[in-house]
Amino acid sequence: EDLTNGIGTGKRVTFTLTGGGTLRISVYDNERFFIAAMARSGASGTNQYTATFASGAPSNPYVWYTPVNYYEHRHRPLVIPLGTGLQESLWGVACKDGDNRPACILASGGIDARGQWTSIQRASNGFNLVARSNVNSAGEGQPFIFVATHRPVHDLQRYAEAVRITNNVIVDTDVPCGFSTWVAFGDGVRPTDVYVTADNMVNMRLKDYGYTLLQIDDGWQYGWRCSGSWWARSEWGGGNTDNDAMKTIADQIHARGLRAGLWMGVFNDEDNPDWRPTCWGHQYPQFDPDFRGDSRCPGNTGGNLNYHLGLDIFKTWLANLMQRVTGVGGNNWGFDYLKMDFLDQGNGTDLEYREACRILKDNMRAGTQVLHSNSKQMNVIGVLTAMRAGDDVSPRWSDGSAGIDPTLRGVSYQWYAHNNFWITDPDTVHIRVQSGGWGVTYTEAQSWATIAGLSGGILKMGDRFWDTTQVTADRLHFYKKIAPPYGVAAIPIDMFEHNSSSRDYPNFFVVPVKKPWGSYWVIGVFNWAGTAATKTVDFVKCFEVGAQEVFHIFDYWSDRYLGTHSGSLNVTLDSHACKLYAVVPRDVTRPQIVSTNRHISQGGVDLAAVNWDAGNKILTGTSTRLVTGVPYTMALSIPAGFTLQSATAGGVPMQVVAGTDNVTRVTITSPTAVTMNWVLNFGSGTVTDTTPPAQTTTLAVAGVGLSSVTLRWTAPGDDGNVGTAAQYDIRYATFAITNDATFNAAVQCTGEPAPLAAGAQQTFTVTGLTGVTTYYFAMKAADASGNWSPLSNVVSTRTANNPPRVNISEPADGTVMSLGSIARISASGLDDDGSVARMELYISPGSTAPVQLLAADNNPTISYLYSTSSTGTFVISARATDNAGATATASVTITVTALPVVLITQPVNGSTYTAPAGITIAAQVTPAAGASITEVNFWNGDAWLASISASPYSYTWTGVPAGSYMLRVRASDNRGGVSQSTVGVVVYQVIPDTGTPGIPGTEPPVPSGEVRVFSVSGEGYLDTTRADRVEIAFVARRAGSVAIQVYTLRGALVREAAVSVQAGTRHGWSWDGRDAQGRTLPAGVYIVRVAGAGLDVRRKVVIVN
Repeated sequence: EDLTNGIGTGKRVTFTLTGGGTLRISVYDNERFFIAAMARSGASGTNQYTATFASGAPSNPYVWYTPVNYYEHRHRPLVIPLGTGLQESLWGVACKDGDNRPACILASGGIDARGQWTSIQRASNGFNLVARSNVNSAGEGQPFIFVATHRPVHDLQRYAEAVRITNNVIVDTDVPCGFSTWVAFGDGVRPTDVYVTADNMVNMRLKDYGYTLLQIDDGWQYGWRCSGSWWARSEWGGGNTDNDAMKTIADQIHARGLRAGLWMGVFNDEDNPDWRPTCWGHQYPQFDPDFRGDSRCPGNTGGNLNYHLGLDIFKTWLANLMQRVTGVGGNNWGFDYLKMDFLDQGNGTDLEYREACRILKDNMRAGTQVLHSNSKQMNVIGVLTAMRAGDDVSPRWSDGSAGIDPTLRGVSYQWYAHNNFWITDPDTVHIRVQSGGWGVTYTEAQSWATIAGLSGGILKMGDRFWDTTQVTADRLHFYKKIAPPYGVAAIPIDMFEHNSSSRDYPNFFVVPVKKPWGSYWVIGVFNWAGTAATKTVDFVKCFEVGAQEVFHIFDYWSDRYLGTHSGSLNVTLDSHACKLYAVVPRDVTRPQIVSTNRHISQGGVDLAAVNWDAGNKILTGTSTRLVTGVPYTMALSIPAGFTLQSATAGGVPMQVVAGTDNVTRVTITSPTAVTMNWVLNFGSGTVTDTTPPAQTTTLAVAGVGLSSVTLRWTAPGDDGNVGTAAQYDIRYATFAITNDATFNAAVQCTGEPAPLAAGAQQTFTVTGLTGVTTYYFAMKAADASGNWSPLSNVVSTRTANNPPRVNISEPADGTVMSLGSIARISASGLDDDGSVARMELYISPGSTAPVQLLAADNNPTISYLYSTSSTGTFVISARATDNAGATATASVTITVTALPVVLITQPVNGSTYTAPAGITIAAQVTPAAGASITEVNFWNGDAWLASISASPYSYTWTGVPAGSYMLRVRASDNRGGVSQSTVGVVVYQVIPDTGTPGIPGTEPPVPSGEVRVFSVSGEGYLDTTRADRVEIAFVARRAGSVAIQVYTLRGALVREAAVSVQAGTRHGWSWDGRDAQGRTLPAGVYIVRVAGAGLDVRRKVVIVN
């Protein structure tokens, strides 16, 4: 069948599989890849592809891959030589075996978290490839993309583009740029540090260069790092109870004209009282299996809470927190940017993890950006703004796995993901002077700033730039020249020629700069080695051009024109040094701009327009993102036969200097304007045109849309109403435009049409407007000499209003649920031309029954946990109201069915056994009316034991070791209903009677540095029906004082004692199972901690009453 989509046109062929299912192969015209997608019968298992790439006997292949082990660079890709064994990769593989042989790429084409896995291995005539993924409920696996190419580095980007297009991934075009407090202040950061930083960003003009974000890192929150207490600590105006003190901090940052950013770690809880590092939210301990059934859990009266309910409660809490922190609806803290750290933590499946991350993004105020740091990268494509490309850097060149290495790994091996999967974050940039073991040399500072600037991704200063002992003026220059981000990622041309495991990174990074008037390249050449070296820039390989093509070469950091070159360029570099060149195709028919000094992109950021009038020999254009009061220079190559007669910018003469390096530099220093139109005259004489175009007096509104307004006017001329003007400047504002000052303060449109001849009718549609808003419009026209017309007549109109759109994300329509379960109802509203002012959730038992309001919120998203208390069919509705009063409603239907009844008849709760035990578990299971039992599963806590599909439901668990166990029988019926019953048993370990606790000479031995907890009940047990105390015996390694503490699993201290000890001598303390007030403690598990005199040991003791 014919195929047309965002990739292009092609064909799709569908094959029927002999075992059931289909295989679809999609190929595209003029592309080097195809996409394979398989679906088969069944809702479990995997789909697998195998292939052989016949590229010839392998010679010295290198492979790009993603480590399967998460803790090997956290699933971030690497490049290494391909050995003789199997190389596995979590997401995809790419292999290149020299420049003159075909290469291949095999990687996932889908973004759902379905366990994508690939591998590659040498074969006699090429490579064997395997790809597989889990299937969804429809039997569909992830599609995979296979690329056969001679240019694998470039085609990695085309692969990423195909993933973005086919999965409709939307990537933010606003790349953040600013300052992070982490390295500069650590977790001791305080509000005064933030205010000093903000003031210096403004006063030292860093804001004017593009640094507009101030991100507060770890240290503001109450408690230890990811403590789960996400409110301000006392030093920030908060305390040990929930508070909104951070709103004041965000307001202060905003008052300085900056964006406010905040660090958080909401998926992790580092002070969990049972000493485990992951639990997804200590605030709601349903996530901890030890706490299930705890009556202190919200909404739990003592029953056994299952994992998924805990997950839903966590998501509700997370949604509310994100709305609060980002100020949904204009309320609360109002942060614009969130750095989410430790997102690799938390329980749950990959799909649940992706869903939790989606909750993060969906519940932020529109426009809020979120950076994932330490995240499971490929599981969250499409549900985030930005991704940290590596681990944390540290402010020195080499520092084990830190230093600059995380930035180099990210820029070298994830560049293709930028603008396709997410915005890339190479972490903070460090240029500080060496002191006290930290800092970098001047050469290293230049290289660090250059590689970060070429990444196209997030830029964050990491040093105290206002402290001249850290950052001198010549180093501050590096920060200024890389901001704002150009947004295009550099291509690591020699990516497949270096072994990342040896800290050997690519040397050539190329940024294509594509403009309407022509294209050129910026290339960074780096020497990462510790000794000087000569590198050769191969033009054919780096720029994919002919060997005879001629290029201008301009050395940016040295501000030096190197003349014209073809074929190659040799570059000699000191250790850790770099060169940055503009490579501009030569055109001998006209003058050319070969570099500008504003930014390392050398025109990419600042040149908005360049026009050559061959007849009049006039070069005109527009430069933007200039810094007022700072000289702006363009370097010109002027071929034979041309002479620069005059140069003006904004009607002011520019400084003209003919350099000794055969280029002419023209410079303007504007006191007020950040955008300037300039005119360079190469004609026979000076430009004498002083007549501007006529004032436009016919500007009118021709049409009004929801987010657009169409304007109409009669074109003026070049001189008055004669001829053709050169350009228009059309602007709009929500305030009245009355003079040149208010016109200059208005928003300038982009994409204005070129002027037609005087008297012609022209139209232009202004887009991106907000609905139900009054706008004012005005325009000016300019001629080729830079003469501007007077301000036109001003028109105004009000944009239209469109009703909002409503989406119920959960539950799905037609969901069948069990009685007693909790349904999470989530809905969101979207208003294309305004904002959603209110969301409401309703439920009714049937389509004609009365409607009940469940929840309402003055935010665009809403969630509610609905407890199913009766069976039947229910209609759930969500209604959105926008800021202009328009409403819209969406509905879904759910069905609630009765549950089966489960009763464990054997053993009874509290039964005891002797290890190794044989425990027979028997249950009586009764299905609900009209249902049938499909499966009965037996569990030890969360560990599955057996499954039985027919009565009698009985299972014998043998060889059970000593311990306490929660035995569960869980029954499922054919309608999805699930019920369970639980009993607790204890298995004792009988130990030889080697002594009596408390009688010296008869007690069990205790090695030095060890702790034993025992009673006549056995090791680690106190059965109060058989013994009145438990002995805690230990041998300290040195003399001193030892503290003995007894905790509950929730971390509550119930008893403690102190003992003075001698080294190597046995000591002990008898505990009677009571708390400090003499009350008998309930049965359960307790933690005994013995600390001091060289000991810090924890032991578990089980009390049975």
